[in-house]
This record gives sequence, structure tokens and C-alpha cells, in this order.
Amino acid sequence: NVCRLWRDATLSCRSLWSNLRVIFFGQDVASPRRYRGVNEIISRAGAHPLTLALWHDHSPYEKLRKQNKKVLNLIISRHLFWQSVDLSLPDAYMALLSREMQGRPKPMLRSLRVAWPRWRWPSDVPRFMKSISAPNLCRVDLGHCPMDQKTCEELLSLSLPWAMLESFIIHCGSPDLDLAFAGHTPNITEFEATHYKRHLINRSPLPLSLKKVRRARFDGSALEH
Repeated sequence: NVCRLWRDATLSCRSLWSNLRVIFFGQDVASPRRYRGVNEIISRAGAHPLTLALWHDHSPYEKLRKQNKKVLNLIISRHLFWQSVDLSLPDAYMALLSREMQGRPKPMLRSLRVAWPRWRWPSDVPRFMKSISAPNLCRVDLGHCPMDQKTCEELLSLSLPWAMLESFIIHCGSPDLDLAFAGHTPNITEFEATHYKRHLINRSPLPLSLKKVRRARFDGSALEH
């Protein structure tokens, strides 16, 4: 049992309810209790910046259930208060996020991590990133989204807040494109890239933006200036 004083103090402290992790299970029978629980936590967080982790167990059954869709839409409705978001979801979930986030500003969002299932080729990464309207975004982690050259080039063409980025992690098939990403980020202080053709990395000139980084890594190896 908890006394009323402690209970009232806990319920009124919004920061205690601002960290939300939701795991969607493919084989789970979606329950209305999950929606009520998420709704209760988000309501208690109020206008406090939210730290979100939305994951899926990536079981063979990845259909977006009606109840899970309801939970996802509830979280999307709080887009104004997103501060840090960590996503590891199947295609159906990411498609819903891409569609529903269009035109919804996220002024508090500063950190974004996206991980696609390893056995899928995430050609929809640019479409998803295009839906991210976050002028203050300073950290992006796409290290678990292996992309081919065409996908990377499309991502580079987007009007993202490149100048705001301080940390960027990318998994790209071309070292030249890795460096092109670095060149897009003039204020970068942390850059990490993973690619397949490791032996090509020294053939490209080092972008000026990488001259001032505190930490740069290519394929797990530190970059020496």
C-alpha cells in the first residue's frame, strides 16, 4: 500500500510518466488494456517531453492489428511532445507512421533511431524520413537500416535539418555516399558509417565538416586525422 501523499506526488510528477516503451507482439491477441494503459501514461505525462521506444518482436506474424493501430495512432497524436524516439517496427507499422506523420510538426524532437528488420531491404526509409518535420533534430541513427546507393541518394535529396545534426549514424553501401552525408552536416561532431566496400573509403577526400568531429568511425574503426 502507498499513502495518499506519495500517490498524489507520483501522479502529479509528469517527468515520471514521460518515458514510454511499447512492445508489439505479432502472436499476441491485442487487448484494449494496452490502449488504456498507454493512454493513462501519456495523459499523466501532460506536456512534458516524451521519450518513446516502439518495438516489435518481429515474429512471422506482422500484420498491424486493429488494437495496435489504435495504440500507434494515440502515440502519433502526441507528436508535439516527442523528444526522443526509438523505432524497430515492421513495414506495416512504419507505413502507418509515414502516412500519419505527414504535416505533423515535432518541434521538441531531438533524437531519432530507426531500425528495420534485418531481412527486409528498407527502401522506404526516405519516405519515412520525409514525414519527419523536426527542425530541432540533432541526432539521427540509421545504422540498422542497410541502404543501397539509390536509397541513399534519395535520402540525401530530402530537405532534412542537416545543418542542425550533431550526431549521424548511417549504414550505406557506398563509402563515397557516407562522406557525402558527412558533407551535408556542417555542425556534425559525431559521425559513424558502416558499408560493404570497405577498401574504397580512402579514395574520397575528407569533407570539411569531418575536420572538427570529436568521434568518427567507419566500419567500427576510428578515423584518424
